Amino acid sequence: MRAFFGSEETTRLWQFFRDLSGNGSGLPGLEQLQQILEVAFWASLEKEEARPVQFCLLFDSRPQEGLLFEEALPLNVHSIVKLAPALVMAQTAMGITSENGETVIWGTAALPTQALTVESDEPGQLRLRFLDRTRVVIRSGQIIYLAHDNSDNLLFLVNSVSEYDLKITPFFLLLSEALEKIIQAMLEQGHGGTLLWIPNARDWSAGVKSIRYRCQPAYAGLRQAIDSLYPDGPPGFTADYPENYRKDPEYKVLSRKLHSIQSVIASVGQLTAVDGATVINEDLLVLAFGVMLRAQANDGQDEVRILELGAAQQGPVKLEDLPSLRLAQLGGARHRSAAEFCLRHPESLAFVASQDGSLTILGCGCKSGLLFAIRRAELALQ
Repeated sequence: MRAFFGSEETTRLWQFFRDLSGNGSGLPGLEQLQQILEVAFWASLEKEEARPVQFCLLFDSRPQEGLLFEEALPLNVHSIVKLAPALVMAQTAMGITSENGETVIWGTAALPTQALTVESDEPGQLRLRFLDRTRVVIRSGQIIYLAHDNSDNLLFLVNSVSEYDLKITPFFLLLSEALEKIIQAMLEQGHGGTLLWIPNARDWSAGVKSIRYRCQPAYAGLRQAIDSLYPDGPPGFTADYPENYRKDPEYKVLSRKLHSIQSVIASVGQLTAVDGATVINEDLLVLAFGVMLRAQANDGQDEVRILELGAAQQGPVKLEDLPSLRLAQLGGARHRSAAEFCLRHPESLAFVASQDGSLTILGCGCKSGLLFAIRRAELALQ
């Protein structure tokens, strides 16, 4: 098998995860990480019965219970290709560990997890997750690190760029985690779409051409499902709150609880498959979908500041320092109409998904009034 990852690249990657963990416990060794990445990359290029192979590898010690194999399988391309159809993506993974100096597959394990995972859902692309967040994406031979300057936390990143100065409370974190999962569901349905997030009790009719499906009263099914997870109030994060709340044991509980209402979350994300935008407020109540937005003929006169994730290591984000484009160069009608909506409603956000799985976040700086776009934002999602 031809080597794809150089030793220098792998060493940097290995040290990166050691720094995140604090002590390196629960991580593979350097040579083992190189083997895992090599096998995963070449397996991602394979097909099984004419379908691309999709899989997730979870590095963890062999548990005492679960779906365990009587005899462990060697970790190689053949094993991954043959076992991949047994996995439910985003729900189960192949459990791998080191036994007697060899890396083996011991069975399958449930997701989500805090452990290191390597997943592939398209040929040649790997996504490495750790502490239940995407930390690295490898695509087109480029290693993209996503654990600096809030780029591993979508809502923190948006808060920084938007100048909103939102108060980060446990309740905000709970709703922001749920919002990220709605956006993920929007991407997974594959139709593309627009999700508009607006402040509570704000009139959002300006810039709207028509509303095909207005919810009256606002649909509260998702919010009720979230409230049922914590009937006595939001989770109590304690570990270096709020910046490192995902390292708190309570976050693992939160991830598991949100996973239990995934069907409700997915049903809201599916609304974005309908032509037009889906509108939710900050309490995650669904106000309408199939909302057609206006786009003015002179939209090319407006500028938009661009932050592109993965282009380079980002320093502290200052909106006025970001490079700019004419709005007409940003994208198609869906992107331009969403951008204009944000200009009319400066405290709103638009999440625009393309059919290829890319995500652009649009908003307007509350202090500067500058329109911004965060492109390739899907890299910051879980």
